[in-house]
Amino acid sequence: MQESDASSVDVSDIQPGEVYYSGVVYKSSEAARLAKGARMLGALDASHMKSNAKLGISGTYFEVAICDKNGTMIGLVCGHFMGNEDELNWSRIFEMARSIENFDVPGRILVADMEKGIRAAFNKCFTHAKLFFDKLHVEKNLSSALGKNQQKQVQLYKLAVIAPSKMKVDELKKQYGTKMKDYLGNYSDSELYRAYSGIEEFSAHTSQMAESAQMKALATNARCSEPFSMLKTIVNDQSKTILKMQEEANNCSSPVLPSVETYCGHLIMKAQKYNGKVNVEPGTNKFVYNVTSVQNPYSSYRVELSREPHTPPVCCAYSRMGHGFPCYHGVAVILQKHGSGSLYKFIAERHLTSTWRATHEGANYPVPAQYAVDEVEMAAKQDILSGNYVRCPKARAPPRGRPSKNAGKRHQNFMERGTGSKQKRTYKCSFCKKEGHDKGRCIEHKRFLSEAEPTNRASASE
Repeated sequence: MQESDASSVDVSDIQPGEVYYSGVVYKSSEAARLAKGARMLGALDASHMKSNAKLGISGTYFEVAICDKNGTMIGLVCGHFMGNEDELNWSRIFEMARSIENFDVPGRILVADMEKGIRAAFNKCFTHAKLFFDKLHVEKNLSSALGKNQQKQVQLYKLAVIAPSKMKVDELKKQYGTKMKDYLGNYSDSELYRAYSGIEEFSAHTSQMAESAQMKALATNARCSEPFSMLKTIVNDQSKTILKMQEEANNCSSPVLPSVETYCGHLIMKAQKYNGKVNVEPGTNKFVYNVTSVQNPYSSYRVELSREPHTPPVCCAYSRMGHGFPCYHGVAVILQKHGSGSLYKFIAERHLTSTWRATHEGANYPVPAQYAVDEVEMAAKQDILSGNYVRCPKARAPPRGRPSKNAGKRHQNFMERGTGSKQKRTYKCSFCKKEGHDKGRCIEHKRFLSEAEPTNRASASE
């Protein structure tokens, strides 16, 4: 428990000398296994808790998530703090993530938005893991920095972020305008461009990864419940997700992952335009081929097949990106020499079903029995009734418009009210303005109607 920050928490009725709830951090029991066997690409994000006036719970929900081999996202570290999204709270989350074995390793890339607190805390906590800004967030912020009618400049960044080589990135950067250079110059190339960051996954440029994790937390009600219920919801949801991933891996009969199989279909369709343009180079024992360019019939690409299993052929810059897949020219050669059924033999081993299955083999995610959870809840309620409880301040909502000088008193949650002092809704009669009843049960209103009834009958007879 830590002291609450007065700038982000309503402290109008907090008593000095008492202990207050500040936040809680949860780490998955399978975090180390997932960090070792899942993709090196992950995501992180934070969002305000959905307002719940009855419970008086607000604050901010944090999550660091990672993708398994098939692209299913699951949270490794989750947390809830009464304050807003800032460097201090992100540092608490990152300290827990850094303690996970096999997480802070070379090649780990985490995609995030451009919140200032994230970057500062990330650089302090991690040694090997790198931060990469979400492409759509950069485009949005860049558009506002450039002003109107700057679509061409934004398009340059969109091409540079997925460029296959540093040389191509530098070529596009030379075309940047002055304002664009000033804005993007505040960030390192490894945070903006895939070629400089070392991202290996073929879906690395996919945006909104972190937002999808936050939407899942909203769907499971993790973002609109008190901390204890939130943790219980997260544990149950992660248990179901891990068991589902394990079942899918064991039942997969394809040599490659389902998501990889879809991407292979995309590669085959793109490679078919090179039909009739693949020629073997004499004297190479059919391991080197020349593929004529579609755009320029006078130029060609040299494709060299590897003699090692599950190694993509070497060709253009795209084949050297390290994502474990052959380029279109390499696929064209594979289709001609071996057929589409052998394409998986030239894909990196980390994209195979056997690797995916080995990641979840023996995974065990036990969830406490319901009676054990009920015992903890009962003990907490007993502490509340006895007065030996931790109070929970209500975090201020994010400011909208001009700041208010008097935001009003905060709602008290059940830990402060106790089970015997629930706040009940009071009714006020719209006729007599007294509390405790409505207009339909108001005695004075009924008397008024009975007195007015003879007058109404007389007027009707006339």
